[in-house]
Amino acid sequence: MTRSIHHGEYSETPSSLDSRSGVRQRELVRRLPTLFVLTLVSTCSLAPSASAQPRTEHDRLQFDLSLYQGRELGRAVAMSQGEIATDMQGDGIDTVLHWGQLFGSQTYRVVDSHDAVEGDTVALSASGGRFVWAYGLPSVASGDAVEYLDENMLPVDLGAPPKSIAVSGSVMAVGVAPNRVAIYRRLQVPNRGLFVWVLDDELSGGLFVDYGRAVALSDDGDVLAIGAPGVGFGGGSNGFVEIWVRGMNDWILVQTIDPPMSISSQQAARFGSSLSMADPWLAVGAPKADRETAGQPIVDAGQVLLYDTSILYVHQRTLFGAAGDQLGASVAMARSPDGSLLLVAGAPFADQVVQTERGTSLLDQGAAVTHRWTEQADDWQPAGVLVSSGGGTAGANLGTSVATDGRRIVVGAPHADVFDGLSLYEDAGVALVFLSDQIFADGFETGNASRWSAAVP
Repeated sequence: MTRSIHHGEYSETPSSLDSRSGVRQRELVRRLPTLFVLTLVSTCSLAPSASAQPRTEHDRLQFDLSLYQGRELGRAVAMSQGEIATDMQGDGIDTVLHWGQLFGSQTYRVVDSHDAVEGDTVALSASGGRFVWAYGLPSVASGDAVEYLDENMLPVDLGAPPKSIAVSGSVMAVGVAPNRVAIYRRLQVPNRGLFVWVLDDELSGGLFVDYGRAVALSDDGDVLAIGAPGVGFGGGSNGFVEIWVRGMNDWILVQTIDPPMSISSQQAARFGSSLSMADPWLAVGAPKADRETAGQPIVDAGQVLLYDTSILYVHQRTLFGAAGDQLGASVAMARSPDGSLLLVAGAPFADQVVQTERGTSLLDQGAAVTHRWTEQADDWQPAGVLVSSGGGTAGANLGTSVATDGRRIVVGAPHADVFDGLSLYEDAGVALVFLSDQIFADGFETGNASRWSAAVP
C-alpha cells in the first residue's frame, strides 16, 4: 500500500507592511508600549520538501474500554512534560484518561482515569505537569472545571456549560456559555493543605459571536487571548480575537484583532476558533476560511495566522490548507529543548489518497501539519505532515485536537473506527503520538524495529 496526502498544497504567506490594520486598539497598558497590528500581504507558495513529507505515528493511544461504538477517544487532548490526557465519552459519564511511559518504555499506557459525574468533557489543558479539564451538558445550566494529579484540589462550579479551557502556572481561563470567560487563580487554603481556584475576573462578549470558543494564556499567565469566531448578530462577522493583560487589580483589554482583508470579505470564516500562545508568537485558527486565488476560491481550506507579539502584534505569516481541509480547527505551540518553537495545526477533513489492489480511494481521514521557528532563522519552516499509518479510516477526523510539549505531539482522531481482530467498532476513536521531528528516518519513529539503526536510544 502506498499513500500520499495533499501536503504540497500547504503554503504560506510571509511579510510586508500594509496600512490596513487588522486591529482596533482599545486601551493602553502601563507596562506595554503602544501596540499595533501590522498585516503582511506579500505571498508565496512553498514547494513541498523532504521535511514536509507525510510521517506516521510512533504510538497509538487506545484504551480497552474504548472498544465500543461511539466512544470518540481523542475529542480533546492535552500534553505536559511527556504525559498525556485524552477524553473518552461513555454512557452519560465522560472519562479523562491519563497516559504515561512506565519504566523507561517508549510506549504509553493508562496510569490513571478520572470520571466526570455527568456530561461531556469539552476541553483539556496542561501546564507544568498540571492537567485541567472542563465538562458539562448543554442541556443543563451547569458545568465544572476540575484539576487532577492533585487530590487536594477542589473543583470549580462554572454555573453554565463550558466551551474551552487554558492553564498556565497558577492562572486558569475557561470559556463559558453563552458569552463569557472566567479567569481563576490557584491559591492554597491556609492551614488546611487544600488548594482552590479563586475567581479573579469575568469577561463578557457580545451575543452571537461565540465569545470564549477558544482561550490561550501566555507562558507566564499574564496575557490572555480570547477567540470569538461567531458570525455575530446579522451574520456579518468572520470572528475576532481579544488580547487581555493582567493589571494590578483586574484584567485590561489592550487590543481586538480582526481578521485580515482576505478573510474579512468572506462569510463565516471562523477566525479565532482555535488559539495558542508561546512567546513571542500567537497562532489563530480560521478553519472555515477560503483561500483566495486568481480563479475560483479554494473553499474551506482553512488558515492558521501567526502574529509576532514581541513588540508589535505583527501578522507575520499565514498557513493554508487544501480544499475542504479546515486547517486550523486546532492549534498548539510549545518550545522545544533546543529553544525552537514547534507549531502543530489540525486539518481534520484533509483527504488521503490510498492506493490498494482494488484501486484508489479518497479518504476524508484528516492530518496535522507541523512548522518550526528558530530565533536564528526568524522564520517558520515546514517540519512535516502527520498522518495515520495503515491508511487510517474514512472520516476519522485526525486533527480534531492537537497538543505538544515541544518533544512529542499528540493528535486526536475521535471518529476513527477500530478493528480488534474480531469486531469493528465505529467511532471508537484513537489518539496518535508523534515525535516532534523524524529523528530516525530508518524506522524508529514508526516503531518498526526491523529498520532501526544501531543508535537506538
